[in-house]
Amino acid sequence: ALTLVVAVLLWFLVPAGDATHLRRVLVGALLFAGFCTVAELAIVSWLQREFMVPLITAEQVASRVAQGDLKVADMPPALLARKGGPLLASVGQMVTRLRELTGAIQGAASDAASMAQQIAAATEQMNASTEEVAGTTGDLTERASQQALTVRAAADDAARILEIAKVLAAGAVETAARNAS
Repeated sequence: ALTLVVAVLLWFLVPAGDATHLRRVLVGALLFAGFCTVAELAIVSWLQREFMVPLITAEQVASRVAQGDLKVADMPPALLARKGGPLLASVGQMVTRLRELTGAIQGAASDAASMAQQIAAATEQMNASTEEVAGTTGDLTERASQQALTVRAAADDAARILEIAKVLAAGAVETAARNAS
C-alpha cells in the first residue's frame, strides 16, 4: 500500500513527458518497493533473533519441565544477551530451583522411609519384649499359685500337728497326774 502511495507521488512529482516519465515512475516505485522489502526482511530477522528465538527456547524449556524433565541444560550465553535474555535467565533459575527442590523432597522421602523402617523394627522389638514379659508374668503367677498351695498345705499340716501336740500334751498331763498320785 505504501508503494502505491509512493508511485502516485512520483507520478505527480516527476516531470511529465513521454514514455520515460512512466518508466521513471515505475523504476522509482520498484526501487522503493525493493528497499521496503529489504528493510522489512531485516527488521523481521532482527525481531526473530532478538525476541522470538528466546521466547521459543523458553517455551521449549517450559514444555520439557511440564513433562517432568528437569535435566534441561543451562541457557547459552548468546541467548541471554538478547532482549528475551532475562526471561530465559528466569526460566533457567526456575528449573535449577525445581531441581534442588525435587532433590530435597527425595531426600526427605528417603529419610521418612528410613524412619518408618526404624519405627517398625522398634515396634517388633517392643512386641517381643511385651510377649516375653507376659510369659514371665504368667510363669510367676503359676509359681505364686503353687507356692500358695504349698503354704496352705503347710498351714493345714501345722494345724494337724498342733492338734496332735494338744492331744499329746493332754495325755502327758494326765499321765503325770496319775504317776504323781
